[in-house]
Amino acid sequence: MEHPCHSCRQTVEDGLPFCQHCGAPQIRVVTVEPLLASESAAAEGQSPRDLDAFQTTQHVSKVASAIAWSNALPACALAAAIAAVLMALGLMVPFLAVVGAGFLAVGFYRRRNPGVLIKAGAGARLGAVSGLLCFGMSLSLKR
Repeated sequence: MEHPCHSCRQTVEDGLPFCQHCGAPQIRVVTVEPLLASESAAAEGQSPRDLDAFQTTQHVSKVASAIAWSNALPACALAAAIAAVLMALGLMVPFLAVVGAGFLAVGFYRRRNPGVLIKAGAGARLGAVSGLLCFGMSLSLKR
């Protein structure tokens, strides 16, 4: 199988690391799109090579580019409260507590919504909200 070079557009064989014409590196990234419920029935007739991709993605029901804030705010508040308490006890430095709150919020949101794949932008928004809540809680704990 062949593909065009991204630099010179000459034909390059798959598996070659560099283009023979211009020397540009040939990096190909294979991504697996999550299968929806309507596509899962058609995927059962696939070859064994494609079956692994199907098995890894069959549990994903939808991709979340927008966050369901009714589920996200409790997760953010819980993560922020845990980080603020740890920071008030002196177990964490403030910067790490705010960053940790972001990671906890994404984890708690994924726990409440199994089967939802979170995009990077949505995860960043969850982390930002939980970080702000952690900062606000830590200010109120110091008074």
